[in-house]
Amino acid sequence: AQRPFQYINNAWDYAVNFGGLGPILGQVRVLMPDACTFYTLLDDTIHLCAGGIDDRSPDDVGHEYAHYVQDKMYGDSFWPSPGGVHFACGDGQHRGLSWTEGFADFFGPRANQAVVDPQDHFYTRPWDGSLFSFDLEGPIVCPSSVTGDDNELRVAFALWDLADDVDDGPWDIGVRHAPDVLLGAITGCDQSSYREFYDGGQCNWIDRGNPRFDFLATALQNTIDYNLEPVTEVTSPSAFSWVGGSLVATANATDPDSNVTSVEFRVSRSAVCASFELPGVIDASAPFSAMLDTSFLPDARNYWVCARGIDELETGAWAASSQSFGLDTTAPASTASVDGMLGAEGWYVAPVTVELLASDITSGVASISYRLDEGEVLPYADPFEVQGDGIHTVAFFAVDVAGNVENIQPLLVLIDTGPPQIQILQPTPGAYIGQSEMTLTWSVTDTGAGVEACAVRLDGGPVIPVLSDRMFTFTGIADGAHQAFVSCEDRVDRVAEVEVSFTVDSNPLSPTGPFGPTLVLGLAGIVILFVALLLRRRK
Repeated sequence: AQRPFQYINNAWDYAVNFGGLGPILGQVRVLMPDACTFYTLLDDTIHLCAGGIDDRSPDDVGHEYAHYVQDKMYGDSFWPSPGGVHFACGDGQHRGLSWTEGFADFFGPRANQAVVDPQDHFYTRPWDGSLFSFDLEGPIVCPSSVTGDDNELRVAFALWDLADDVDDGPWDIGVRHAPDVLLGAITGCDQSSYREFYDGGQCNWIDRGNPRFDFLATALQNTIDYNLEPVTEVTSPSAFSWVGGSLVATANATDPDSNVTSVEFRVSRSAVCASFELPGVIDASAPFSAMLDTSFLPDARNYWVCARGIDELETGAWAASSQSFGLDTTAPASTASVDGMLGAEGWYVAPVTVELLASDITSGVASISYRLDEGEVLPYADPFEVQGDGIHTVAFFAVDVAGNVENIQPLLVLIDTGPPQIQILQPTPGAYIGQSEMTLTWSVTDTGAGVEACAVRLDGGPVIPVLSDRMFTFTGIADGAHQAFVSCEDRVDRVAEVEVSFTVDSNPLSPTGPFGPTLVLGLAGIVILFVALLLRRRK
């Protein structure tokens, strides 16, 4: 457990002797063994998950001490504070994190190499050439698809100043040459050997490095691209609108020193994109746009589209649309009311007036439409009249400002303005019937509620119900003039009655009797013939 403290002492000596920082670097606390290796800014504490033969290597311990050194270099402000936790080979590295982590990658190995005797057993054990691995995050150590930590690598190389203080062409630590520099520094070397980096061989620091420890000048002497983040502008929505389910958002993204590779779109209830309501939708080609499905979000007036650009190394800040949009996924609700003279069983006995109303609590009602019976669909403006006996159908629906269409609502209007229409078919008016039996037949119609039942009577006799048949036979009718009556009632209790007059003459010798004029004429002919025969015999 002595080794980590030895490495910290080495780093302190190096910072004091080469950096001129003085005794301010001696106030750090070390917790060991602890959860892991990290430095906490608020209490100047180095946390080491080390102990015994598992003590961390000099570059790990010195890396955490370097954060303490840099904190003091910038007046206890750890400039620029990276914020959050740094993960090896993580993506999304930004300028502050690149500088602090790159400096720490440089400081630990450099400090111990410069101060400690290479033969010191604290310095070489237990790293005997097989256990040590040098932790630099870049395209050699990290997968080629991960580019977020490239700037950290460039900062570390610039601080090492591998060649000298002038532009060294391909050795210059610029954006274009960083992978080449890393390859050139490690290719042909045993990168697992701790001794290789410090004592000799092709990659030794004594020949390749520079012990100068100018904290700021050395870091900035070479060309380091700190990768300015993309700047994003949401171009639509550019005016307030109501959305009923999905929204097409567009954005422009620019970057002064790199290529914008994609733009991520999200939805927020905050005009500063403080929190998000939807998973991100990424478009990887300009012009950047996305279809945002907002159908499952709560209806509300104020949502903003947020977008951020992503370049080859860094993710930019969120930008909100200049105007919010309202979300309304709920269709409006409409109702109908009928004004008229109501009879029995829901039937109106006169023309009626229909009024339509609709409501929408979010975006508001845009329009109401209706259709009467099989007519055309019409925009509703004012109450309208429905007339004519029968069953009428009014279909109606509303549309809100967001474009949500209500399901069609049905309304039945029942109108019956008159009683049934009756026509007596037999007997005909004024007819003579030569027998005491008469069959009365009739037809009846009702264009409204329909016929319920009919009844008949003869003269002043009793009323006889007739349920379904449209005929009835009277018997035992005396000779003489008579009147037959038919009355029918519809389902709204309207009653109509008609009558027919007829005469019964059962005298066979009567011209209006059962045989009618035929018998009379026949008898007359016989008499005439008989008289003629008598006159002929007398001659």
